[in-house]
Amino acid sequence: MIARGTSRLLIPAVVVSVFVAAAAGTARAAYPPGPGPAPKAKCSISTIVNFRVAVSCNAGKAFAGKPCSLKVRTKIVARGKVGKDGRYAARFTVSTLLTRGTKIVFAVGGKTAATIRV
Repeated sequence: MIARGTSRLLIPAVVVSVFVAAAAGTARAAYPPGPGPAPKAKCSISTIVNFRVAVSCNAGKAFAGKPCSLKVRTKIVARGKVGKDGRYAARFTVSTLLTRGTKIVFAVGGKTAATIRV
C-alpha cells in the first residue's frame, strides 16, 4: 500500500520522467542516421594440397573493381581486382608448407580487409 503523502510526490515524478523520455526521443529523431559500418570481407581457404593453395573471398559490392592482393607472411602471393559481384578467388603456391597459425592477409586498396588463420 502507498502512504497518503507519497502519492502526491509520485505523480509529479512520473510526469517529469515522461517528458524527459519524450524530449530524448525527439532529439535523436532530429538528426539523420550516420553512415553505416564499413562492409566486412570474409575469406575462406578452399583447398591446401602440398604447396598449392586456393582462397576465395567475398569483399562486398562496395569494393567491386578495386585492386586486391593476398599476402602470406611478408610475401604477396596473388594480385587482382575484386569482381563486379564483390568476390575474388585465387590459386597460388607457397615456398614452404603452411603451418598452423600462419596468417593469410586479404588486402583491398592497400588496406587489410580480412585475415585467415591456417
